Parts: sequence; C-alpha cells; structure tokens
Amino acid sequence: AYTLIKGSGARMEERDAAGCKELEQFVLLAKSAKGPAVVELITRALEAPGVYVFGELLVSPNIKELSSGTHSNHYRLLELFTYGTFIDYTANASTLPTLSVAMTTKLKQLTLVSMASQCRTLSYTTLLQVLSLENVRQLEDLIIDAIYCGIIQGRLDQENNVLEVKDFIGRDVKPEAVVAMVSQLETWCSNCGEMMRVMESEMTRANKTKERRLAERRRLEEEVASLKAILAPAGGSTSVTTGSDQHDQMLDSKQPAMKKGLRGSARLFKS
Repeated sequence: AYTLIKGSGARMEERDAAGCKELEQFVLLAKSAKGPAVVELITRALEAPGVYVFGELLVSPNIKELSSGTHSNHYRLLELFTYGTFIDYTANASTLPTLSVAMTTKLKQLTLVSMASQCRTLSYTTLLQVLSLENVRQLEDLIIDAIYCGIIQGRLDQENNVLEVKDFIGRDVKPEAVVAMVSQLETWCSNCGEMMRVMESEMTRANKTKERRLAERRRLEEEVASLKAILAPAGGSTSVTTGSDQHDQMLDSKQPAMKKGLRGSARLFKS
C-alpha cells in the first residue's frame, strides 16, 4: 500500500529560494555579532524552522573567526549542518556541542536529503540504521514532517517498506567538491558535443541518400516518358487487336457465304 503525502505544494526551487531568504536575517545579524552572541546566533539558526542551507552564514567573517577560537566546536557544528550528515555527528559527538531536539530532527532530515540525492528509493532498514531511529513509526513521522516542511517530495510504500523520493531541496556543496563537479560538467559537455557531431553526420548522410533517390526517381520517370513517346504512333493512340476480336472478324466474313449456300439448298428441296 502506498501513502502519498502532499506538502506545501511549492516546487523545490521555490523552497530553496525561501530557505535562502529566511537565512538572510541571520547573515545580517552575524555582521555585528561578536563572541558569545555569535554562538547564540548559530544555535538559533540551526533550530530555526525553514532554514536548511547555511553556506552563506558559514562564510560570514564574524562566524569564521570562531573556527580557531574557544568556540570552534560551534563553528564545526555549523559546518556539519552545512555539508554533513547525522552519521558525521555521531562519529564526532564527543567534540561537538550537544544537539537539541530541534537540531537533531533537522540534521536527520538533512541526512535524508543527502541520501535521496544518491538513491531515489530508500529502504526502511537503511534509514532506521543511518538515522538511529528505534522503530518504523518514528521513521515515518520524520519523513512525513520532512515532506510537510517541503524539503522532500515522495511517497511511503508501506508494503515493501521503502520511501520513494520524487524530489528534494539542494544542499550546500563543499568548496573542494566544486572541482569534481566542474570536471563532471566538462565531461558531460564533451559528450554532448560528440553526440551533436554524430547527429550532424547522420543528417548529412540521410540528406545525400534522399537526393540520390530523388535523382533516380526523376531518371526513371524520364525513361518511362521516352518509351511512351516511342511506342505512340504519329496519328494518335495505338490500337491493339486481341485474339477474340480476330475470331469475331472471321465469323463476320463467313456469314454471307453461309447464307448463299443455304438458299441454294432450299431450291434443291423444292424441285
């Protein structure tokens, strides 16, 4: 059985744009925040509903100052929410601040987005393990909440215990990952260029084949017209006498002689 959950109805592009707009207030506040105020600002941003991208906040000058200070763990927590997953947090939990309930839920939902970007069909078994959830009810509640928040679109296949993802929001990309993305795009462009060249070659070959066939057709039509002109008599159309017509003509020529013989036989009988 399938359970289709409809969220806000907004497209993923609109959801991305809305998330960036909601982050702007924190970016503006970060310009004047210092020290403990920056830590508080990070906490508020990570707990804020509707904020799922943090790249612009992470590169703010006052935020970056935390990376080497006494509050560096809060900077690394923000960095984890920007690029990482719940598994990354559990692996480094001892060196990071404790997550609130809101932060935990958001990080698990962001992990769900990252998993959806790798595979559109996610099994409950894998999700339960990766998200450290105890039962299916908790998992489905998390997924339904994510759909209502507009960060993913999909449906629950409760018969086969899988989540089928239709769409999802974008996440921030690590700077070092951009190089690999550029390389992939260049390869894609190269493949597209090669495909275009192959298509153009095939189009040229097809046009030449068409021209040859049209020329052959015109030649045949000209030959047929020449044969007709040769066979046609100067005075008009050609008349062809068939075998049945010749038989009828022979009968017509014999009819007068037969009539004459019959009249002679009649005189003999009278005498």
